[in-house]
Amino acid sequence: MDDFDDVKDPVLLSGVVKKKRELRKETHKRERLKKMRHSGGGKMPAISCSHTKKTSDFCHADQLTTDDLLKNFESFYSKKSKVEQDQALLDLITVKHVKRHRVKVKVVEAQKNRSVTNEYSLLTTDHLVKVKVCKATFCSVLGVGKDRVCRIAAYYAKNAETRPEHRGGARNSAEKDAKRQLVIDHIKSFTCHSSNFGKKVGAPGRKYLPSHLSVKKMYELFQLEHPDCISYSLYYLVFTKEFNLGFGHPATDMCSTCAKFRLRMRDVSLTEEEKQLESAAFILHRRRAQTFYDLMDIMD
Repeated sequence: MDDFDDVKDPVLLSGVVKKKRELRKETHKRERLKKMRHSGGGKMPAISCSHTKKTSDFCHADQLTTDDLLKNFESFYSKKSKVEQDQALLDLITVKHVKRHRVKVKVVEAQKNRSVTNEYSLLTTDHLVKVKVCKATFCSVLGVGKDRVCRIAAYYAKNAETRPEHRGGARNSAEKDAKRQLVIDHIKSFTCHSSNFGKKVGAPGRKYLPSHLSVKKMYELFQLEHPDCISYSLYYLVFTKEFNLGFGHPATDMCSTCAKFRLRMRDVSLTEEEKQLESAAFILHRRRAQTFYDLMDIMD
């Protein structure tokens, strides 16, 4: 068990020097393709049907000009988030419930009757007139898949609101932050010893907890105060990422006299009285050394 005498520093949050190279996702090929897909890169709006106003009542794609196609495309991809894009799609879709189902003689078991029917439209350059189009042209002009359009319309028909974001993202972030703060407060309740070479102002020196401690023992102490609150992996993650701490004394701070006293105190042949004398001599030596380093700092 290491005795730090009366020289004890509080445990503070510190920026740990990262040993591994920081991951840069924006340079990965997968991330570049993802950004291009979400921004409409590589896509070109086009009409993918031959319907006309004279031949079809539900698609008047022949009335759209090239400027109309570009306007719809740019307006859609100007939305940055998926939820905003879904709302823009929903503004161009009219969702109607099916009023009558036809009776089919031969019904395949896997086939399901549609509960809603959708009408699609696109804007013109004056933003006042909407042109009816078919689903194929609607998806081709905006560069979206037909399955995405179906999911948006089906969710709106059932819930009467835009489909929310369910992919990734933070989950219970406030609760997790509270647990991490409990761990930080517990670690800061200990006292530590700083290296003599890192005591200058501005030095990011590593600090040291007593050697009889370990992350596992500190976690067990935390469990006594907050049973079944967090896992050991979370405690270890906070300890390594938020603090620059080690255990014991740095090897550079160990002089030959300190090493001699340590060996003497561990000698099993000594009596308790002799061990106490050796311990007192060791404490006196450490205090003299600390006073010397303090004077050196004042002189600097």
